[in-house]
Amino acid sequence: MGISPAKRDLASPDNWALAKGGVYFSKSQKMNRSELGRADLHVHTLASDGIRSPEECVRLANELELDVLAITDHDRVLGALIALEEAEKMGYSVSVVPGTEITTCQGHLLALYVKEEIPSMYSLIETVGEIHCRGGLAIAPHVGLGLSPVSISAKTIARLYQKGEKLDGIEVQNPHYWRRHLEQARLLSLYYGISPVAGSDDHFGNFGREVQTLFLGKTAADLRTSIEQGTTLAVRSDLPLRKISVNERIFQLTRGLTDDVPRKAKRSHIFVSNLLRPEELKDKIQS
Repeated sequence: MGISPAKRDLASPDNWALAKGGVYFSKSQKMNRSELGRADLHVHTLASDGIRSPEECVRLANELELDVLAITDHDRVLGALIALEEAEKMGYSVSVVPGTEITTCQGHLLALYVKEEIPSMYSLIETVGEIHCRGGLAIAPHVGLGLSPVSISAKTIARLYQKGEKLDGIEVQNPHYWRRHLEQARLLSLYYGISPVAGSDDHFGNFGREVQTLFLGKTAADLRTSIEQGTTLAVRSDLPLRKISVNERIFQLTRGLTDDVPRKAKRSHIFVSNLLRPEELKDKIQS
């Protein structure tokens, strides 16, 4: 699975990073940063294992002057719907994209632009298909983070494409990435033509401060068009982080351990079973 010289050239700093106040989407297209929308596509609230309420998340995003915020609580859309209603009620400039982070048998998957819950613990290919059937976009978050039940592997993505299904986006910027993870995600984006996006996977209220998705336009509809057309750009952000107290970290850890215990137990059982029976995992991925 080699990368052609032309595709490698797309990964050059001129095309992937901010450069002297401008942003390059291609060698011939330069835009000022002020012309682009700014979004964070991976945010958790108190509705799952975050510590900020949906209402507070929208308020903070508006104060930060983000253009779009995607709420992606684990296996539920309630927090996203509350945030969407709050933004409209308060007349905020930030647009809310309703979404969820779905637990599949092969790792987590973001569904954006969905207002209904999508069943969890199905295969990746089934879940991607269900997202598309409901008019949503399927985004692969934190890809390839080692031997983890929450992370989709590069091989799983390859098998997904072999079966004729596709992703709409892939996180090539995530604060939890090491350099090798970032490079792997970026090469997957280039090889399969998957739109690169950035998601903070934030649980504390620091969304948009470490990474951002830049896109053509300012609205949630503009963001969707950019993802579908492959004109998004994932960048690091240099905004100062809000200090997280020890009590907040303890609270979030408690939320993470106690939120939807039956789902976590089922996910752990499937993960261990897959490790013990790799051939069954392969069959499940290819089904």
